[in-house]
Amino acid sequence: MCWIHTKSKKHLQVKPSTTGHGMGLFAVKSTKTDNKTIFKKGDKITEYTGDIIQGDVVPNRNTSYMFSVTSKYHIDGRKTNSGPGRYANDCRKTNKACNAKFSANTSKRTGIIKSKKTIKNGEEILVPYGRDYWKQ
Repeated sequence: MCWIHTKSKKHLQVKPSTTGHGMGLFAVKSTKTDNKTIFKKGDKITEYTGDIIQGDVVPNRNTSYMFSVTSKYHIDGRKTNSGPGRYANDCRKTNKACNAKFSANTSKRTGIIKSKKTIKNGEEILVPYGRDYWKQ
């Protein structure tokens, strides 16, 4: 899906992050809806897509964009520039609370980002990456 349709159909936009960490993922409506709710608590925001890695993660592999669905099934979003989920930043070391979370469907072997609370127009989607990410 192109970025124009991502904005109009999925209500997401990628632009410079408010966290200071490159690009970020934002909730947007293409109409004038200041402070309007885009996602309610529990809503699916987007899928987390990428290359599928089965088995153990290769030790020297860059895991910056790795989402583990199970201990033997992983999604690597590093090279996937068409997947907006890869642009969700962590709220760690910011003055903001995470408003979304990663969720795994182990039977379907998929990952999604879900809202933890109401997310309004213009807010950045922030997810906790987990302790393992920060050990790198």
